Amino acid sequence: MRKSRRCNKILDKILEINEDYSEDTSEENECELGESEPESETTQSVESGSKGRTPIRMIFKDIGGPTAHAKRNIMVGCMLSAFDLIIDKHIMQHIKDCTETEARRVLKTDWTITIAELRSFIGVLYARGAYEARSLKASYLWSKKWGPPFLQKHNEQR
Repeated sequence: MRKSRRCNKILDKILEINEDYSEDTSEENECELGESEPESETTQSVESGSKGRTPIRMIFKDIGGPTAHAKRNIMVGCMLSAFDLIIDKHIMQHIKDCTETEARRVLKTDWTITIAELRSFIGVLYARGAYEARSLKASYLWSKKWGPPFLQKHNEQR
């Protein structure tokens, strides 16, 4: 019995609070709430959208930077080891197989591509994004005359 009376009292208080604040306009609800008269030594303003303390599950606790897996598997000075963490050998082989299958279907001839050529092409696509040259055709980036300097150097080595 005592528990139900206590719950009823709490519900009555909630209803009184709702009745008191139901007359507020929407503009007042969007403003910051605060104590108008200092009843204590410290006053604290609370925004109307604030729900109080943030739950622990909503707080990001991770440390920035590379993961332990990346630190173990990236070799200093070897960009290919970093690239292999993004697109590994199995994915590259799958892309190669699918590309060759589609080329055979469309061209009706035996067409092949090496993994090195595929990596170079994906590198050009990444460079295209880094240069913010999304509107340029990929063939312009491969061009010895018009392409970016680092790609021209790469084409000369091949």
